[in-house]
Amino acid sequence: LLNTCNSLFSLSRAETLLLKQFQIKSHYFPYYPTQDVILFFTKIRNERNKRKPNKIKRILMLGSAINEPTYLGMKNRIQYFVNNNVSCDLFIAGYGTEKLKNEISEQMNVKLLGSIGEDELANLLSNIDAILIHQPATGGALNRIVEMQITGIPIIANFESARNYYDIKGIYVYNNDEELLSILSNGLSEPE
Repeated sequence: LLNTCNSLFSLSRAETLLLKQFQIKSHYFPYYPTQDVILFFTKIRNERNKRKPNKIKRILMLGSAINEPTYLGMKNRIQYFVNNNVSCDLFIAGYGTEKLKNEISEQMNVKLLGSIGEDELANLLSNIDAILIHQPATGGALNRIVEMQITGIPIIANFESARNYYDIKGIYVYNNDEELLSILSNGLSEPE
């Protein structure tokens, strides 16, 4: 079916190359947000410059849990934080995240925020220490990484989630739980 298309555009470099190996007319077309979205995230970056550091690192997982890879990644990291007594607070927010409620008990360092509005999102992003992205291997590339670069929030992502974004200042890629723990225990620099 893909070979019948005149052209195919992919957000992912890896997918573009893979499709080309099958002689599919594929082109890399990276995501970049609209001017309104850039303005929203630039305001957050400006607010972040005024914030005081948190005593305990505050990490945010943000995404739509109706997307299966996002849901599986959030569930996996909740279980990791619970079972390993990670010394950070993990916040989970986004559409459909309420279905993760059974994974979390009240005394834990994991806080389920559920679906949140734009003002609440702006406040949250202005005060967290990092974004955590964890997904199983899947297609595409994550728009969230580009958007968080604009906010100046350090991004921590597993290898599978990072996709297009390796070896970039402020984006920390881990291959296993030990590497994640090491990243969380060190200082984090902002993306450029």
